[in-house]
Amino acid sequence: MIIMVTGLLGQLPLGLLLALLLNGKLKGVAFFRTVGFLPVVISSVMVSMIWGMIYSTENGYLNSILAFIGLESAQRNWLGDPSTGMLSIAIAYIWQNCGLYMVIFWLPCKAYPPR
Repeated sequence: MIIMVTGLLGQLPLGLLLALLLNGKLKGVAFFRTVGFLPVVISSVMVSMIWGMIYSTENGYLNSILAFIGLESAQRNWLGDPSTGMLSIAIAYIWQNCGLYMVIFWLPCKAYPPR
């Protein structure tokens, strides 16, 4: 239930925000659209490996960044700690699927541009 609610509350607004940014006058819109949609087409196994490297307890990127900026007290086992495990999974889930909502919201904007 937590994953579903956080996914819904995270993917829809983030997808809408990305679609609105793509509807603007940005240079390289095709590049940003591709980068935004790429996590959707990557396999779930690959997404879990990427986020596993980010959340790794011993040499994960997130804990390394926290140590680099002097926040060693904030380091933790992101997936093993009951207080952060579900949220960590929800963030990975939102990242993987918000590109789909970006395209869904962006396509009607392209079909009916503002006057």
